[in-house]
Parts: sequence; C-alpha cells; structure tokens
Amino acid sequence: MAKQEKRCAGCGAPLTFTSTPNFGAGHLKDGGRVCRRCFARIVKVQPSFGLRSRKDHDTASVREILDPGSVQAHQPEQEKEQSAEVYRPSKLLTNHVRGIIFLTAKVFDRCIAQQAKREVVQMLGTVFEDPDEVWLVKKEGPHRVWRYVKLYRQGAMVGVVESVEMQQMSVADWYFMKHDADGPDAGAQAAAIDAQRTGHLNYSKLRGDTPESTDPVPICMDALTYGRDPEGALDAAHEAFHRWWAVDGTDREHSHEELLEFNRTRSFVLGVVATVCVWNKEFAIADRLQPEFIYHQGLWQDDRRQVVELYLIHLIFQKEYQRVEAIFGDPDFKKEFLTYYDLYRSVLDPHYEFQSKQGPFLADLNKVNQYCRQTGRKVLFG
Repeated sequence: MAKQEKRCAGCGAPLTFTSTPNFGAGHLKDGGRVCRRCFARIVKVQPSFGLRSRKDHDTASVREILDPGSVQAHQPEQEKEQSAEVYRPSKLLTNHVRGIIFLTAKVFDRCIAQQAKREVVQMLGTVFEDPDEVWLVKKEGPHRVWRYVKLYRQGAMVGVVESVEMQQMSVADWYFMKHDADGPDAGAQAAAIDAQRTGHLNYSKLRGDTPESTDPVPICMDALTYGRDPEGALDAAHEAFHRWWAVDGTDREHSHEELLEFNRTRSFVLGVVATVCVWNKEFAIADRLQPEFIYHQGLWQDDRRQVVELYLIHLIFQKEYQRVEAIFGDPDFKKEFLTYYDLYRSVLDPHYEFQSKQGPFLADLNKVNQYCRQTGRKVLFG
C-alpha cells in the first residue's frame, strides 16, 4: 500500500524535505503540520508559533491566521473562545539583530490593563525590529535593562527589555510619549522624550549604525587577546549572547550547509561569551553555556578552535580545576586536546609525565606562555 502523501495544513502543498520546516518545527496539536512558507507567514503574526505550535495550534487556527475570517464564520461559539486563546502571549518578538525577545502573559496582562499601553501594543514589533536607538540604561551585576526607542513626528514609542544572568531578553514595559510640536507643552514633551534617551547608546540608526557595524564579538575577542577591560568585554558578551542565543531564522529557506555553518558560528560566539564570563568569574553563566560549544566538533578543526583553547586556559587561570577535569572526562575531547590536558596536569604536578607527543606539547606550552605575557600575566610554565 502506497504511503499517503503528507500535505501542509495551511495551504495544502505537499510536505517534502525542502518544504518542511527545520528542527521538527511546525507540528500542530491535531497531528497536522505546516510548510516553510506558511510557517514564515504565521510567525510574523504569531511570533510564539515556533515554540508553541504543537501545544496551542491546530489546523483551524492556522487557517484562520493565514486567511482571517474564512474559518471563523463556520466555527461554533465554544471553538471561537478556545481559538481566541491562541492569540494570548507568551509571544516571541524579534529585534533589530534577529534576536528573540519574550513577551510573557504576566507582563502583557499587566500592561494592557492600562488603556494607553493597550492602544499602542501593536507597535511593539516595529520598535524592536526597527528601532532608531537602543540604550543600555541599567547594569547591576548580571542584570541588564535596555530601552528601544522609535521616533515619530507625533512622539516616541519606547519598549523596555531586561535580562538577568544572560537569560533570554524579556519585555518589561512599553509606552508611547506624545509630542505636539505646535502645542503649548511642546518643550516639556520634547524634554520628557530626551530623558528616555539616556544611558549607554548601544545602537543608533540616526548616526548610521547597522547591526553588522555594531557586532560585539570582535570587542570580546580583542579584550581576550590583550587582556584589557574585562568589564567592557562582559558588556559586549551580553550583547553577543542576546544576538546568538535564540535567533529568528524564518526570513528565508536555508540550505543544509548554511545551517551547519550557522550552528558552528553560534557555538563559536557562545564559546567567546563563556570565556569572557570565566574571565569575570561569572562561572554559573559559563557552566550554562558550556554544553552549547565545548563538544561541538565543528570548532575543533579550523581557526575557531582557539575559543576552546582560550576557555580552557582561562579556567586554569582561575584555578577551576574541577571544571577542567570534568571537561576532559569526554574521551574524544581529551584525545583532540591532549596537549592541553597535559598542560593542565603539569600545573597541578610539575613532575607530571605528559602523554602527548613532545613537538605539539611544546608548541602549545609556548603558545600559552606567550598568551600570558601578551595579557600581562605571569607565565604558567617557566
């Protein structure tokens, strides 16, 4: 008996290898599934669809999103009430660097209780995806708060985002500040808007910034390379984390090779972030990021290998020997980085007999000592 052809629950197109969303996305709670094209259309309306499709959506709700009105006219009242719940956050929003921002149901309910916020909630997508400015307004330990500002002739839309210990970014608040240039309060209104444009300016479309020109990863790498400004490197690491921890990739179809390269790049960036965290003794954050890169064999074969080496070196600098020992518990990793295992063991025991070949061992020993000199540290092996 021939296998029944599977079709998209939204448009009816056949679901093939090239038309099916990646990573098991697009499944519905009634057993259906949507194609890449419908998936991309749906997440523009319902950003949470990528994570909650299997729990919250069925064929009817998908078709209602894709073609509003066509389904609702034939729905019983009870089904209408149930499908309405689909549109209730938590939602996923996308910012100007394609990072994911969460809008939780708790914050949504609190904010829309105020009419002024309810009237402008539909502007949230724009203020995050296409801000004129992004300000870092609070930095207390691992807690960060940013203001996204979008300027209009009638005023400014402000979206407030926060993150703690490099968890996901979440919407904390939003509001629209009016400005009537011809009104009697024009000066006070302009001053109130300017008061929101304070802090550290991370991004400004008004001065010509682009997401590419404000890439924080080179800042982290320069700081690690020369051992300068660990606090500034940690700020840049927060920015890098939020760009790469969760990324919206639904803008177009991606080839298998592109996805592999994306995963390698993401692992490299998170490795850089984790190394900066170790440098700043933020070990809990580094522990959480470590599984995202340390055993990613795509980082072991080219220049990106350096991030794994730097991570090990900084753990040794901080005398986090238990963490190092745990990493080398993986036999494939230990085999690939045997010289660094020998260096680590030599720090603990100067009489340790290294297992790796003499040439590679001495080459990496000299490289580590040179890095110590370059960053102003006492050499580990003198």
